[in-house]
Amino acid sequence: MASPLKCPSPACPFQFDPSQVPAGAVISCPRCGLRFTLDPTAPSFPSDPFENASDEPPRRIQPRRKANSGSLKGILVTAAAIFGVLLIVLGIGWLAITLSRNKASSTAETESEIKYPDLNLVFKKPAPDSGWTKHDSTRLSFNAALFGYVKGGDEHAPTASIVGDARTYSYAVRPTDLRERVTQLLNKEFDNVTESEEAREDTLCGQSATRLLYRATNKKTGDAVLLEVHTLASKTLAVWVFAWAAEREFAGYASAFQSVRSGLQLVKTTAPTVEVPTFTKTHRSKSGIFTIQDSDGLWAVKEPATSLDLAGTLWLRGTPKSVGGKKPSSVDLVVVEVEPKGDANQQALELVKQSLPDGESTIEELTAEPTGDVATGDVKPITPVTRLKVKYKGAESSVNKLVVFSTVESQGKVIVAYATCQWKDQGYWEQRLMQIVGSLTPRQK
Repeated sequence: MASPLKCPSPACPFQFDPSQVPAGAVISCPRCGLRFTLDPTAPSFPSDPFENASDEPPRRIQPRRKANSGSLKGILVTAAAIFGVLLIVLGIGWLAITLSRNKASSTAETESEIKYPDLNLVFKKPAPDSGWTKHDSTRLSFNAALFGYVKGGDEHAPTASIVGDARTYSYAVRPTDLRERVTQLLNKEFDNVTESEEAREDTLCGQSATRLLYRATNKKTGDAVLLEVHTLASKTLAVWVFAWAAEREFAGYASAFQSVRSGLQLVKTTAPTVEVPTFTKTHRSKSGIFTIQDSDGLWAVKEPATSLDLAGTLWLRGTPKSVGGKKPSSVDLVVVEVEPKGDANQQALELVKQSLPDGESTIEELTAEPTGDVATGDVKPITPVTRLKVKYKGAESSVNKLVVFSTVESQGKVIVAYATCQWKDQGYWEQRLMQIVGSLTPRQK
């Protein structure tokens, strides 16, 4: 009979009958719970040291192995090292992309100036004794392509800062393109941003530009600051210069800001003018008695919505691009062909009024210069356009409307084209609606 096998735990006296357990089996001690494996090559553990009555090969009790903590530690260290390398590689890639975006694709720099051939700009650096210090971290925080300078205080808390940026678009730059970037950057870098003055004309790069003024809170210091932003659109080129200082000190830096701005100029060149892409598309009804032209590339034929005049013969929907991180509402345009009834303009006005939402409202005809973006392309309004402000009593401002319409006579019909947008989107839509509605043209006989 095979010798009994003692539990391999030194503190446990339990003994097993090896004949009841096959070799190589994993068993659990019923006394102490230790799990181990029987190995036929191991020496036996007899209960009597003088007894050796078995001719069977000796069996070795081999405890079940646990994971080697040293090996596990090595695996974790290796994984951490690989992860760290990946982070470094990704970080270097991100930095390279960021730097490439923050700089013009090619520059030529000397001690006194920087040329940006791809942007057709040149910047004369501030004089060494001007007190301005080049500050790339400020430029990078604005993702700006041109320059960043600070003045006064110290590197981490200057009393005045100025940043120049420029980039090209695939189309003629619009006022809302300029405003969009201003809004995004100021809200990113400052708190409580509010426009403190109406925009006014100024100069930048020797060209007519727009000057904006804001109040805000410096996120780093908590100080109230004034921010002066100059924007310029020159065909497909957009330029911005941001300048700011503590509100109580801003006036004292006005001439210093102007000095830096005046160093940025467009390069006079004989190179061919960049062609601005055109998106012009002509629409017409099935009757073919009129045409209307979209020069912005925003309009597409749309089945009539319930809010539109179902008597129309052409329906278009204008889908805007985002502005300042927000997207203005889409606009529906309808062209209606009706039988003449007296004065065509009065008939058009009555038709438009009937299309408006129900509610007590006041209607005011707008005669001042239109605001906001100018439509792109070379399609100019050829038909007189009427603009109305429709204000609803006791309603939220978002309910108020801008209505733009025009009318022509063709083939014995009165043709009326009209579109309505929310009043809050006036800056984006007004001149675009004037362009497309004003392009309404009767068929030539």
